[in-house]
Amino acid sequence: MACVRSHGLAAAAALRRGVGGLLFLGLLESALAMPVHIPIPGLELGIGTIKTIGMLSADVTADGNASGRFTLGEGFRSLMSDAEGREFRFYQVITYDDEPVKWNNAIIAPAGSPDRSLDVVDVPSGGWDYQRDPTNTSCTNKGGGDDDAPFYESDTANGYCFPGLSYPALHAADGVDPGFVETSDQPGLNAANHKTLFMTFLAYEDPALRGHGIINLLGGYSWGVMTDATGAKSGIAASPIHFASLDNALLHELADANARSGYDDWLVFANYVSFVDEPSVLALLLVPLAGLGGARIRRRRTR
Repeated sequence: MACVRSHGLAAAAALRRGVGGLLFLGLLESALAMPVHIPIPGLELGIGTIKTIGMLSADVTADGNASGRFTLGEGFRSLMSDAEGREFRFYQVITYDDEPVKWNNAIIAPAGSPDRSLDVVDVPSGGWDYQRDPTNTSCTNKGGGDDDAPFYESDTANGYCFPGLSYPALHAADGVDPGFVETSDQPGLNAANHKTLFMTFLAYEDPALRGHGIINLLGGYSWGVMTDATGAKSGIAASPIHFASLDNALLHELADANARSGYDDWLVFANYVSFVDEPSVLALLLVPLAGLGGARIRRRRTR
C-alpha cells in the first residue's frame, strides 16, 4: 500500500536505484529461486519449464530510506497486465518496533515485543489511525485511511493517504519496456537506541488468486532502521529472503500477522505458479492447496 506507512512521514518519490538479490523462477543457488510448475487437468501438478522471469533489487540508504524494484525480463512482460488483472505486488510486515503506531485506537504489538513474535502487516486493514485522521496534514486525502487489501501499495489512488504512491502510480504493465513495479518506505524513529525491522515480499496476483484471498509469495528481503545513543537514524541493509525460506513456520507467522491486522480471511501461500498463455489455467493451482505451503489462520477480527 502507499509508502511511508509505519510512522507517517512525508512520502518520497519512488526510487529506482539499488542492487539486491535476483529473483529467479529457476534453480540457481546464489539467487532467490523457485521452480515453475504447470497444473495439468486431471493429473497431479507436473513439473514445468524452469524460467527466469526478472530481477528484484532492494536498497536501504544510510539514513534508513528503503526502496525495492522488480523488473520483468524480456519475453515475460505480459505476466504483468492491467487488462488481465495480473499483478506483482509488495507485501510488507513489521517484525519488531520500538515505536509502534495505533490502529483502531490501539497498539497491535507492544513496543519492544520480541522480533518475529507479533508481526504486523504494514499497513493494517483500513489504514493506521494517523491515515484516518482528518486533521493529519501529512496525508494528501485527509482522513482517507486506506483500502482493505494486504498489499503495501494501495489498490487505487482514490481516497487514501498517499495516492501518488498507490499501485497504479508505481508500475508499468501491458507490454511496457521494461515492465516493473516499485516500492519505497521512509520509516521514522524519534528516540535514541530504537529500531524497527521489516520483511518485504514480492507476490504474484491474478483475479483467481485475489478471488480466493491468496497472497502468493515469490521471495523478498528483510531490512530495518535504527537510532544510536544520540538519536541519529541509520539503515539496516536489505538481506534476501529466498523462496526456500518460505517454509510452513514462516507462512504461519505471516498468517498470524494477517489475523492480527484485520486480514484473517487472506491466505499466505508460497506455491509453484504456472505462467502460461491462458491465464485461466492458473485457477487450477487452487485445487491442490493442501501440503503445498499455504497457511490460513481464521479468527475474529480485532476491530
